Amino acid sequence: GVQDLLKDYVSGYYVLLERHVRVGDRISMEGVGSGTVTEIKLRVTLLKTDSGDLLVVPNSELFNKAVTVHVRAAERAAETKAETSSAPPG
Repeated sequence: GVQDLLKDYVSGYYVLLERHVRVGDRISMEGVGSGTVTEIKLRVTLLKTDSGDLLVVPNSELFNKAVTVHVRAAERAAETKAETSSAPPG
């Protein structure tokens, strides 16, 4: 049990650090389902399904399974461009 808990926390750190999944993104995961990310915590990520249910997904699932992020390519490209242009040179 403790090992799974540690996996969730370490995975959560990387999910928050890498920011591939963000609040407001619609995601799908094999075996889990799909929904809109409402909150990303250190141990779990909360998804709201189309039917209004709340899915509590351990971050180790996000880290170890294929996740499809359904965002518009132009929107994510604009975010990436803004992040790189505001970064200090070097």
